[in-house]
Formats: sequence, C-alpha cells, structure tokens
Amino acid sequence: CTETIEPCEAIIYVPTKIIIRSDKVKDSEIGFILEEFEHEIYQQSKDEQLAILSIFLLYEHCKGKNSFWYPYLNIINIYGMKMLYQWTAEEIKQLEDELLLEEIIQSKQIVDAEWALTRKIANKYPEYFPADKVTDKSLTWCTNLVNTR
Repeated sequence: CTETIEPCEAIIYVPTKIIIRSDKVKDSEIGFILEEFEHEIYQQSKDEQLAILSIFLLYEHCKGKNSFWYPYLNIINIYGMKMLYQWTAEEIKQLEDELLLEEIIQSKQIVDAEWALTRKIANKYPEYFPADKVTDKSLTWCTNLVNTR
C-alpha cells in the first residue's frame, strides 16, 4: 500500500467496548465491591485507577474461560518479567542509588498494602474471587500487567 496517511488520520480503531478503563470497571459486575472499598482503595494506593484495574483483572482472571477478556488475557505472558518491587535486597543493593532504593522500598510497601486490601476483598466476596485463584502468582500477574500497560 502506498497511500499517504494524513496527519490525525485514524488507521487503526479500537472499539470502546473492548477497552478496559477504570470508569467502565466501576460499572461492571464488581462495581458495587469497588464502591464499598473505594475509600480504602484511595488510601492504600499510589494510583487508585491502577489498583481498580488490577482488582478487575483479578476478577476476570478468576472467571477463566468464562471471561469476555479471556482470549486477550490468555495471550499476555508477563510471568518472566520482574518489576522493581520484586527485586531481592541483594539486587537492589547492587544499584548503589539511594533515591532509587527509597523508591523501590516505597513501591514494595504500596504493593503489599494493595495486595492486603485485595485479599480482604477476596475473603469477603469469595463468589467473585475464589480463594484458590487469589494467589501471589495471580496478584503479581495483575499488578505487573497493569503497571506495564
């Protein structure tokens, strides 16, 4: 194809129905849960929008093949990825950067708080978040997915 693409000309279109956004998540099946825990989400999270998306992705992950998003979520492979909050003390020490070290420690604390809140939500609503599906591995997957998109 040798046609000229004009400035501001759309060449790819993503229907809004398939875009996962925090405002749409609030209108989903678990919107009432997010509303119930809204205050805690805002208190515990550095970025409440990402926390909301992470909880929603965990919910969709728990649904497995019954999720509308399953085909998309199934092809995302981020298990080999290691975010800064996952680094060991020895790996962090090698950076020799005090500011970055502080940021990583804060990041770990935020993730720990978000995971604790997510587990609290999952314990209260096991019909939406079965205990056997809310694991460190699934929480890591959701956290990393949201933070890399």
